[in-house]
Amino acid sequence: MMRVIVPYLRGHGPTRSRDPATPQSGQQRRVPHAGHNLPQENPAAFTAAVLDLATPARPARHQFHRPS
Repeated sequence: MMRVIVPYLRGHGPTRSRDPATPQSGQQRRVPHAGHNLPQENPAAFTAAVLDLATPARPARHQFHRPS
């Protein structure tokens, strides 16, 4: 029997973790003008995005918007 793993589209499908008690918000953050290597290109924006998503009780400090 062969096992095939098919990823879900972004934002769809169940989320699983090792501990079901782990809070998960499902939020995603988009940082404009960032390439595919955000931690090295813009460490401050990367750190702020990770902290905002990893700490749900904390209000978002940074709002990243694409300039018009």
